[in-house]
Amino acid sequence: MTTDSSHLPRYLEGLVQYVQKPQKTVVGLHSGTSADGPGVVVARISGMGQDTEIEVVEFESYDYESPLRECIFDVFARETGSLDRVAQADNAIGEYFAECVQRILKKAGMTTADLDLIVSSGQVCYQVIEGQRDDHRWLGDEAVTAFLDLGAGAFIAERTGVTTVSNLRQRDIAAGGLGVPTVSYGDWVIFGHPTINRALHNLGGIANPTVIPAGADLDGMFAFDSGPANMILDALVGWITNGEKAYDEGGAMAAQGTVHAGLLEELMCHPFVLQTPPKGAARQLFGHEYSAGVRDRGRELGLSDYDLLATTAAFTAESIAHNYREFVFPRAKVDEILLAGGGAQNETVCRMIAERMAPIPVSTTEDLGIPVEAREVLTMVVIGNETVQGGTGNVPNATGSSKLVIAGDITPGRPGR
Repeated sequence: MTTDSSHLPRYLEGLVQYVQKPQKTVVGLHSGTSADGPGVVVARISGMGQDTEIEVVEFESYDYESPLRECIFDVFARETGSLDRVAQADNAIGEYFAECVQRILKKAGMTTADLDLIVSSGQVCYQVIEGQRDDHRWLGDEAVTAFLDLGAGAFIAERTGVTTVSNLRQRDIAAGGLGVPTVSYGDWVIFGHPTINRALHNLGGIANPTVIPAGADLDGMFAFDSGPANMILDALVGWITNGEKAYDEGGAMAAQGTVHAGLLEELMCHPFVLQTPPKGAARQLFGHEYSAGVRDRGRELGLSDYDLLATTAAFTAESIAHNYREFVFPRAKVDEILLAGGGAQNETVCRMIAERMAPIPVSTTEDLGIPVEAREVLTMVVIGNETVQGGTGNVPNATGSSKLVIAGDITPGRPGR
């Protein structure tokens, strides 16, 4: 059944047309805690909920370039971050994301006229989790959970003319959740299976499992952040190579080192790794300051650069294995683990995870035809598709939210574009 939308405001006409269209073309953008730059996908999507069907048309990762990259990391650093820098970075990232939309459309042989929607989760900037107390994260004696994503949706919508869904986490936080892991709803839609008990494990800056028992509804699945993935490794590689490399390609450097059992034991005492879910890891927990501490401790112990990287890689793998033993296996059977995110291309980390999770088979989302770096942004596309159609996009069992909510802000595009 169709609805006469001629009496509606023009921006609402566009939303009605979106709902009525059988198949939509959507661009998704996402840049996580590693802050390398956005992953951008063009997808065709239809339906909603578990009736959703989604197809990847084009995918590309775009690096942040100077001076935008320096601007972003200035915002991350407490000693340089300030309100004016945050405000400027928000708009500048929005501008860059709009540019990335144009670039991937050109690659796909499309224009903005072919688009029905843009979904942007923005650049993860800052996260404040209740209970992680210090002078920077509290107002008086009251804990305030907060999440800041940069990349103004208004700039994306204005530059492209396309209706944009952004700011995907805040409504969940308003309902008492952590806002993360954000990917959980999309994972349930894309990867849920009627007979396979499946776990998706993201290896971005932070690592997080999404556990989807066979045939599970939203109440039957769960997710949480388990600890670091690439964040410490990337920081160490940058220091070791004097900025010539941003990450350990394929894990080749770590593969040349030997794991230091003593340092690994120290790292595994991190309170967040041991914390019971629901839990979300703020960038600050494993960011620049923590990574510098790991580097300095490795120097005290006389570790070579390769040994330090090998031990840090083992920390990622062991913290993941610990969280499965303590918090996943007591709740759910797991038949297979699919890795995704940039860290799924680090062969050393993946090997270490597989060794610790045996006999459960460990592979990647590539086996299902989804590029490892596209999985996260695809889940954002799923959430944005739900938002425009009035569907919910969070998972209370993952975030700790008190209820299901519609996720994201909608910025209308330009009429008649």
